[in-house]
Amino acid sequence: PDFIKIDTEGAEFHILESLLRYGVRTNMAIECHDHELYEKCRAVAEQNHMTWLPKVSHVGVCYCF
Repeated sequence: PDFIKIDTEGAEFHILESLLRYGVRTNMAIECHDHELYEKCRAVAEQNHMTWLPKVSHVGVCYCF
């Protein structure tokens, strides 16, 4: 896919981690509902050489590519 939106009410980290494990690298919007989830998603994206585009807030929709 060219773009994936992940908004799964708290399971975003596990889905992102699975996508990356299977080699899915594409533009994504990830809905993070709390700061801990935001940090976990940001860290795994950056560990996989993806660019994380944060918002001013550490919750809400964040983009990576």
